[in-house]
Amino acid sequence: MMHSLLAGLMALLLTGCTILSPQEEARYRSRVYNLSQSIVFDAVKVQMIEYTMALATVDPAKGLLESQPSGVGYQLTVQVEPVTESSARVTPAWAMNVSSEAFRPNLVAIPIEHRPILYVDFFDALDARLGLNTPAR
Repeated sequence: MMHSLLAGLMALLLTGCTILSPQEEARYRSRVYNLSQSIVFDAVKVQMIEYTMALATVDPAKGLLESQPSGVGYQLTVQVEPVTESSARVTPAWAMNVSSEAFRPNLVAIPIEHRPILYVDFFDALDARLGLNTPAR
């Protein structure tokens, strides 16, 4: 019993899985920044480029950024919506391209419950880019 518990814990640690509380999950599902939509949109764009993602969609009017799926790997779509003139909500959506055909991506959604580290890393990096302190987890 103890051996299987240890093996399970090691597997969890080695896969990089993070377990979030309901409050943390809400914080990393979407976030409102007290900055204008244009400032937040530009920061998200730079963040995605630093992830070395080619951008397929960059639409400031709709507040939409979408990376180009290429080969097997991650695809990120981010919605940056104005809440007020001086605040914006950021909502990322991760997907995995499971197709090896370059011109026929097959995207499978990755919800925060399945791979929270993608969302945590995204928002922690965005907070740093915007000059905000991130709380310790």
